[in-house]
Amino acid sequence: QQVAAHETESVEAYDTFLKGWEQYLRHTPESYKNAINLLEKAIEFDPDYSRAYAALSAIYWGIYKKTWGHKPQFGLYSNHEPEFLAEKFLSKAMSRPTPLAFQISSSIHAQRGDVTTAIREAERAIALDPNDADGYVALAGAHNLAGDFETSIGLIERATHLNPRYPPTYLYEQGLAQYGLERFDQAALKLEKAAALNLEDRWSRRLLIATYGQLDRTGDAAALFKETERNVHGMDPLTVRGITFWYPFSNSVDLERLADGLRKANVPD
Repeated sequence: QQVAAHETESVEAYDTFLKGWEQYLRHTPESYKNAINLLEKAIEFDPDYSRAYAALSAIYWGIYKKTWGHKPQFGLYSNHEPEFLAEKFLSKAMSRPTPLAFQISSSIHAQRGDVTTAIREAERAIALDPNDADGYVALAGAHNLAGDFETSIGLIERATHLNPRYPPTYLYEQGLAQYGLERFDQAALKLEKAAALNLEDRWSRRLLIATYGQLDRTGDAAALFKETERNVHGMDPLTVRGITFWYPFSNSVDLERLADGLRKANVPD
């Protein structure tokens, strides 16, 4: 019934949503700001537009994970505020859940270390729309944190087949899975491509530094560290402790593998 249901009867709301979603997919602070304005307008056209609420949740969750809460575009007081807003809009989206709502729910649970719930929520997203590539990426992300890297690679391959024009986030999850399997050469290729496609992508750069450390490419690691450090601020320090904070692996060996690569790259504790 949820698959068959119309998300909105308002043409204006749907058109405005699409414009906002296009801005979101650029994954820059300015495009996120533009997307927020457009999605809020879509909700004005249709206050019950659950997918628009889910998209706002996705944006604020992205702001939290990218530690962009301090940026002037958003006018937020701290990086905890976007986390709160992500949950607020997700709650509204769950009144009539869409695949996107379950994908964001999966990401939130995964980041908080509850991979069992994260996997379940991503599977619910896929059940609602088996042709939505992002559902498989959400599931891959949960499996990465669970340490099931081979499964994650298979899911990403499915996603790239469904969406050949995939965004850099797909490459990041591939790189993380390859890193977990200690295929560091392959991880470097994926992460280098992801970092080149999005200059704001700190996640790929931080993991790439660890990958360079494992490959004894200390010169490349030092150069990338210096480049990445230019955008460092107090909420997201470029240290072993600061980086590993974002990786709540189920297995301590996976976390230690990441920390080991960072230390080999001469990242300070």
